[in-house]
Amino acid sequence: MTGTLEPKKREPIFNNMPPGVLIIGGAMVVIEVYLQIFGLEPRRTLLIYFSFFPKLFLSQFPELYFGDYYFRFISHAFLHGDFFHMVLNVAILIAVGKHMEEHLGLLKFLIIFFLTAISGALCFQIIEPTETSPIVGASSSVYGLLAFYFGKELFIRLHNSMSIQPIINIAVVMTLIHIPLVLWGSLLLGAEIAWQGHLGGAIAGFMLIFVIRGSGR
Repeated sequence: MTGTLEPKKREPIFNNMPPGVLIIGGAMVVIEVYLQIFGLEPRRTLLIYFSFFPKLFLSQFPELYFGDYYFRFISHAFLHGDFFHMVLNVAILIAVGKHMEEHLGLLKFLIIFFLTAISGALCFQIIEPTETSPIVGASSSVYGLLAFYFGKELFIRLHNSMSIQPIINIAVVMTLIHIPLVLWGSLLLGAEIAWQGHLGGAIAGFMLIFVIRGSGR
């Protein structure tokens, strides 16, 4: 026997990046880098045109462009408050989204991403209908992807009579992380956390488990 077992090389995370994650994540990076280069004024302009303002739906402000009010339900996911906000969301998008798109396919991944973005904005609208500050960032979709991913794992464990303690631990940790962010987000991060969007995205992501099935790849 002449051969020897060699340790399996760890595949770089960007190898074979599926198109949905690549395009969505890439768009977020490009937008934020552009805003970092050209400063505060372009960021304000994009926020005015594409972030989600709940109060718009209760006001008489005219649309800035055709479909303005409704496009914001999606466009807000591609804008971020700052560079760190973008990096955090894109990192989770890559880590979880890559696995999900590989197993679900491009179309189902896009459905989850965009429906959870819409659900996050809708939840923000319902809970804070008169809020004048906008919601921005892919956090609604990120929480939707996480809810779908770990919710699916929960049902697999239940079906196979496996311990669900790891899923419970994750849920507890995520809840504990949110408590200080909700209470003191403006002090810790310099901006308030739109937990309403996180909640809406997570609810939609979990509900989509019952609708979207894997491709078995």
